[in-house]
Amino acid sequence: MKTCALGTVSVLALGVTGAHAGDMLDWTGPYAGVNAGVAILDGDASLVTGGGFGGFSGTLDLSDTGFTGGAQLGWNWQHNEFVFGLEADINYVDVDDKFSFFNGKGTSTLRADYDWFATVRGRLGWATDSSLIYVTGGLALIDSDLRGTQAGGLGIAAASDSEVLIGGTIGGGIEYSLSNSWSAKAEYLYMNFESHSLSTGVTTARVEPELHVIRAGLNYHFCTGGPVLGSC
Repeated sequence: MKTCALGTVSVLALGVTGAHAGDMLDWTGPYAGVNAGVAILDGDASLVTGGGFGGFSGTLDLSDTGFTGGAQLGWNWQHNEFVFGLEADINYVDVDDKFSFFNGKGTSTLRADYDWFATVRGRLGWATDSSLIYVTGGLALIDSDLRGTQAGGLGIAAASDSEVLIGGTIGGGIEYSLSNSWSAKAEYLYMNFESHSLSTGVTTARVEPELHVIRAGLNYHFCTGGPVLGSC
């Protein structure tokens, strides 16, 4: 009888151990964190009407690489292996481009500066062991500042304009649980924005920026108590 009881206890212990070993992480709940990485400016500037900006007609490619960093917050809901989430972030970015060209009578310039961007995105992920693999997409905003000068026989004409451009974003990433409350992620986002136009009174430049962001992040999860991250 004693041997049988010990055997039963052993089997139950093994079953409990196996159940805990097979527990899936619960990503449900709110989180907030920080991120940093590299932003790559892409897109084009079309010089239209009146023979082009400063007398130059054509399309110029935007190109620059700079630092980006910011903060994010979000909420996850998990059902079995599937994780649904909503995340918002705002980020500093340091990218710009400048074009100078001869307009037939002098030098013309066009400068495009971008200082921050923000996104509001949905996330759909697949939880495996201590990782979350996900795709993401949604709304993107970017601060756009255009400045232009046109030098020629009539003197110098200058113009500037700032707008917040609306666009869309899509990307993906992987997030890994570090402890009971912390996780780290690596993420890629592609953003495409509406055009931004600037006129010197003679001609117009139309700039259509795109942004590629490669970044790493650290998140703090406010709910604990599950196998690793816990649920609310």
